[in-house]
Amino acid sequence: MERELKKVLIKWKNSPLRAPLIVRGARQVGKTYIIQDFGKSEFKDIVTINFETSSTFHRCFDVMDAVAIINEIELILNIRIIPQETLLFLDEIQQCPKALQALRYFKENLPDLHVIAAGSLLEFALHDDDFSFPVGRVQFVRFYPLSFEEYLHACKETSLKEKLYEFDLKSLPPASLHLHLMNRINEYFVVGGMPSVVLAYLNTRSFLEAKYVQKGLWDSFENDFGKYAQKFQHRHLKKIFTEVPRLIGSHVKYSRIDPDLPNPARDMKRAIELLKLAGLLHVISASSAGSVPLLYGLKENIFKMIFLDIGLVEQAMNIDPNFPGLMSGPLAEQFVGQEFLATSDPFLETKLFFWTREQSSAEVDYLIEHKGIIYPIEVKSGTSGKLKSLQIFLNEKKAPFGIKISQEPLNFSKNILSVPFYLIAHLRRLIDSINRQNGSLDNLKKILI
Repeated sequence: MERELKKVLIKWKNSPLRAPLIVRGARQVGKTYIIQDFGKSEFKDIVTINFETSSTFHRCFDVMDAVAIINEIELILNIRIIPQETLLFLDEIQQCPKALQALRYFKENLPDLHVIAAGSLLEFALHDDDFSFPVGRVQFVRFYPLSFEEYLHACKETSLKEKLYEFDLKSLPPASLHLHLMNRINEYFVVGGMPSVVLAYLNTRSFLEAKYVQKGLWDSFENDFGKYAQKFQHRHLKKIFTEVPRLIGSHVKYSRIDPDLPNPARDMKRAIELLKLAGLLHVISASSAGSVPLLYGLKENIFKMIFLDIGLVEQAMNIDPNFPGLMSGPLAEQFVGQEFLATSDPFLETKLFFWTREQSSAEVDYLIEHKGIIYPIEVKSGTSGKLKSLQIFLNEKKAPFGIKISQEPLNFSKNILSVPFYLIAHLRRLIDSINRQNGSLDNLKKILI
């Protein structure tokens, strides 16, 4: 299964500024697979050490000396580890905190050796108060479920995926192609982007088989609670976990999630933080959007949430794949947020924002900052609907134009850029094309004047 992260790993491999790389992401998003695939195709050899399945290697990291560590690993495995030729992959590295700390010494003492680390619950080790992190000596990339374009590639529609890069306001998708892509979007809403679920569906073409795999993943995530939470926290985690489908698109109020708790704000906040660390939840923060960056206008107590994957949300809600309202408002918001994350720069930490006006019902689903300008985004599940909040934002914040993401074909009318779900990854390119066009018109007006 081809993933865009492989191109990122190749770029990392060839960078003169390379440092040991830590791949972050939730369980079952395909970290181990993509790293091993990268190692097999780009190196003469790959040496994989799994700290969860083999405790033998833990003692190799008792000394903070990269050369000594490699020498000991070579003796245990009876294999040569050669810089520039061998990829050293440290899997489930959170099981060996000393190995995490030792990464800095690979940068300092063996800079020519390519080292990648990953782990299913790595974030808990990185955020442990007792953990001393090698600041400035490692790099990070973030990994998510398959994006829609990666799903198209898995469906063997590579040429269609490449065609998306050609679409703009001067070269619109034909009506038949738009319909086909929307059918694929509908399919993705049910299957989602978890690799094992995608494979199950593509091998059987059965939504039911996909749901079986989704249920297994859901159960495995619940079973993980004991690995990163104390026993009394299980109730809170399970409550948040099972309530996420209902919470998508709504402001999170701790007391509404579990009103029986004596201190819902404290207990629910901690549970949400744990699920965020596990990669199962992503927060959409409210911003006043008064200036860039959006973080300056952060309203810490107002936020929404989306889940790791839309397919898992659909499974939890037990929605019929043939349900006419499949692309309902909350699910559409989930998809858009998930696409924003999956298609973001993996070297950067992408934060999601929305806008809400106090003492008013006006609310814009998402905000993006592009080249120093804030653009408001409304998500519409159908092909119609008013854009009152979007217009309020445009009037108050003087944004160049607004963006609507929906099932409608690509178009620009009345200062609104309408983008179909399948072109979310190309949103910034489309913004640039409109700004270039507007710039050309402005220059023409100046000449005429």
